[in-house]
Amino acid sequence: VGLLSQVLAETGSCDDIERLIDGVPSWQLPGILVSTAGDPGCEKLTNKLLDDPAIIEGARPARLLLELGKARNGATTDALVKKYPELISTPQNRLLAVQAILSSGMVETGLELLGGKGILSKLRGYDMLNTVSALATGEAAQGKWAESIKTAMVIGNTETGILCIMDIQGNMLAKDSLQPEDVLKGLVTLHMIRTSALESSLTRIGHKPSNLDRVLAAMISTNRRDVVFTLLNPKFQTRLESGDQWLEKRIGALALAMTHANSTDIEGWKSLIMAVSRCHRVDSQVRALTAIAMAWDKAHPNDALPNELRNALTDMIVAITVRDAPTTIPGE
Repeated sequence: VGLLSQVLAETGSCDDIERLIDGVPSWQLPGILVSTAGDPGCEKLTNKLLDDPAIIEGARPARLLLELGKARNGATTDALVKKYPELISTPQNRLLAVQAILSSGMVETGLELLGGKGILSKLRGYDMLNTVSALATGEAAQGKWAESIKTAMVIGNTETGILCIMDIQGNMLAKDSLQPEDVLKGLVTLHMIRTSALESSLTRIGHKPSNLDRVLAAMISTNRRDVVFTLLNPKFQTRLESGDQWLEKRIGALALAMTHANSTDIEGWKSLIMAVSRCHRVDSQVRALTAIAMAWDKAHPNDALPNELRNALTDMIVAITVRDAPTTIPGE
C-alpha cells in the first residue's frame, strides 16, 4: 500500500495504480482506497474499489473507517456506508463513520447518521471527545469559525480539545480570520499534550506550514515563547527521562516555529540546543541538532552562528559527555 501511495504521489497517475493492483491481496484494498479516494482523477478506480465487497471483509472495516477519518474523506465514507449498511452494524464502526463524515464538513449528513446532535451528550470518554472534535472540525470546514470554536471549547480542557482548537485556529490564521495575539488566548501551558500526540501535525522544513506551525509561530511572535516551549516538558515525562524518539521531533517543530515567527530570540534558540542533551541516543541527538541547524539557516541564511549559540552548543556537548561518562575508570 505504501508503494502504491508513493506512485500516486509521485506520478499523479491512477492508471499506474490500477495496473499495479491486479493480483494485490484483498487485505490491502482498504489502504489503496484511502490513497485514491481523495484524488478527483482517481474516481473511476475509487468506484471500482468500492464495488468490491472484499473491501469490508473481516476486521478491515474499523481500520478503513479510521483511515478515512484521518484523511477527512466524508464523501467516500458516506458512499461506503450507503453501499454496505452492514459496515456500521456495530456502535464503534458507526461512530468512526460519523467522525469521518463530520470532520470533512458534511455536518448535516454526519449528525443524521449519529442520530441527531442530542446524542453527543450521551457519549462518554474518547467516543465523546473524538466526535465533538470531528464536529468542530467540520464546522470550521464550512467556514463557521465562531461556531466551531464554541463546539471545541466543550472539550477545551482536554488534550483532544486543545489540538482541535489549534487545528481550527491554524486554518483561521491561514485565511487571515484571526490575529496572532488571539491564538490560544489565555492558555498558560501545553504540557498536557502527550509525547505521541503531535505526530500527524509535524512538518518538515521546506514544506508548506501546517496548522500547528502557524499556531506556534503566532504565539512566539506575540511574546508567548515560554508557553510554546512547555511542549518540551509534557505531563508524566520528567527531565531525567530520555527524550529519544519524541523530543527531537518537538525540538524540530519548535525550531521551525521560531523560523516562521522570524524570531531573533537568542535565549529561545539556546533553550532548544540545551534540550538536545536530554536525548540519550546519538541518532536522536543528530536529528535534533540537524533540525535546529536547518531552521536557523532558513531564518538567517546570511548570518554566522552567534557566539552565544556556539557556547550553548559547547555546553550541551559537555552535558552529554558528563552524563554518559563511565562512573569508574577502566582497569580499576
